[in-house]
Amino acid sequence: MKMFKSIILSTLILATSPVVCAAVASDEIKEERVVSQAYNFNDFATYLGMTPKEYFKFSGAYATDNASSVLPDFIDIQTHPAYIEARDLQLSGLNVPDSLILQIESIFAKNQELFADYMQMDMTELLRKEDKFEKLTSVLNGLDASLSQPSQKSSGAAFVNNVEEIERIVVIANENSIRKTSSGSYTSLTVMIYDFGMQLNSGLGGGLRVDFHTSNGYYGSQDWIVNRFRAYPTGNIFCNTEMCSLNPY
Repeated sequence: MKMFKSIILSTLILATSPVVCAAVASDEIKEERVVSQAYNFNDFATYLGMTPKEYFKFSGAYATDNASSVLPDFIDIQTHPAYIEARDLQLSGLNVPDSLILQIESIFAKNQELFADYMQMDMTELLRKEDKFEKLTSVLNGLDASLSQPSQKSSGAAFVNNVEEIERIVVIANENSIRKTSSGSYTSLTVMIYDFGMQLNSGLGGGLRVDFHTSNGYYGSQDWIVNRFRAYPTGNIFCNTEMCSLNPY
């Protein structure tokens, strides 16, 4: 198995440690038949209900290093004073005021508004396209990971080792903060998850797993998506079978 990065975040500690990742079942990739090994940009555009030109316009906006003059003046969240202040407070073990969190949330909302206007979509349509785009990206990453593994022959059939490298962040907080954050509400923990997530894929962000811990130990895990426009959980908290006693759900 490959290893994935782990960053432990709490009000007292910021450290790294290696953790063994879980295998990705081949069925998870096969269920999404949007692309094949011979995928191309026309396939991506068709899946998203766009023309190839619209797809390039849409996907290009996700790259934080895209300096195209036609892009909107998106706010660089990680260099915004409110974001920096919240991150520094969190790392110093101090409380982040709700007013600061609301300010950061409004920055995300502003970037979404700029993106919607750029694509000439209403917000409902934009969010739907974003969800499909992020699902597509996840599938492609899975395919790339699969194709990079040596195939194994068995009974005349070829099998691919679908173990994929996954990024994981461990967040230590009280149960109330975990509940709020895992519900999708913006909290100081969201800031830290976003900060870690935007270090992935050369600043493009992507999917990661958040392992929540309280002072009593492991609480549960949750998959998140982080990119220029959003930081949000993609499902409910789940827990490893042998550790579920700590999770009230």
